Amino acid sequence: MNATHIWRKSQILRYSALAIFLLAAAVPKFTPAYGVKFVQLGWPHWFRFVVGGIELICALLLMIPSRRTRFWAAGALVLVLTGAVTNQIVMHVPINASLMAPLFLIIVMIVAAANWPADWRELFSAQNAAVARSADTSAPAHE
Repeated sequence: MNATHIWRKSQILRYSALAIFLLAAAVPKFTPAYGVKFVQLGWPHWFRFVVGGIELICALLLMIPSRRTRFWAAGALVLVLTGAVTNQIVMHVPINASLMAPLFLIIVMIVAAANWPADWRELFSAQNAAVARSADTSAPAHE
């Protein structure tokens, strides 16, 4: 077992762990209790489905072994979590009740930076997507 293989396995484990935590944060948003919480924060009760759905989809996308997909998922989560943190600041939510959103925001910002494409045009090009996918799945041989 070479170092590249170990690195790849640990990377899959890290992204899977992050996805599980994000799924655990997204699932409660589909309960009625979160509807009340969203209304208290000044949002319509149905908005919890939008936020929860985005978080759920992005958590699943983070498990796909593609830098491009992980970048898009992390970027979307940065937007959602920036809104959550901003809302908590504006509504004067106590820090002990609002620690997870800033923590997840920092983590997904690191994920987005780690998966940042070398050239921004790679994000929008279908031709480069196939090349990027093959580069993500192929491991360099060190022998």
